[in-house]
Amino acid sequence: NNNETEAKIWLKKKGFKDAENRMSRESKNVIFGIKENNGRLVTIGVSCETDFVANTELFRDLSTNLLNSAVNNSQTLSESTIIKDSNNILFNNVTISDALKTVISKTGENCRLLLSENLELEKNNILGIYLHGNYNLTNFSPQASYTVLSYTKKDTNNTHLDVKESEILKKLAYCLSMQIVAMNPFYISSSDISSENKDLQISIITERLKNSDKNFADKKENIVKKILDNSLLKYY
Repeated sequence: NNNETEAKIWLKKKGFKDAENRMSRESKNVIFGIKENNGRLVTIGVSCETDFVANTELFRDLSTNLLNSAVNNSQTLSESTIIKDSNNILFNNVTISDALKTVISKTGENCRLLLSENLELEKNNILGIYLHGNYNLTNFSPQASYTVLSYTKKDTNNTHLDVKESEILKKLAYCLSMQIVAMNPFYISSSDISSENKDLQISIITERLKNSDKNFADKKENIVKKILDNSLLKYY
């Protein structure tokens, strides 16, 4: 009927419908955003299907806007929040749900907000953020980690850190974050490992050692235990 306004609405609806169909597709290309603002630490993970889309301005703008929205929003943003409250969570005058659908319809790839976490930092916390590589997008990287240290001073009359103490702890927090990215551990503490998982890994490591060391069966029990313990530490 030559109605331009109705045509634009139809196209938008069709684009969103196509986007909804694509939202079931797997998106393995993930970047992580970490940002601290006024004592609140926010982390998000945003994904798409290919490197090509990950490097587009459209996807990068979406990721930056999602991170800033999470920083400015008092509640934790997550996929469940978006689905449940998609009409109330806004940035740039559109809902987060619609923003994702817009990028999906324009790129032809599924894009998702995988996670979002908020952490209120205490006065005695020291933060270290490590973003691996040169992703060329502020606060983002495909590999990222953060460490929050808590300190207690022996001198109860002076609980504040001096400049040197602060710099030492900041460097420690940064280095720990860097090691976390490098090692990619599955658990924070050995106490978090389930007995089933531990038994499974021991059986895998034992079989591997038997195949690589013909004398493995003749080793003493305490030697075998030490080898297995060291191998488990490397794995986790």
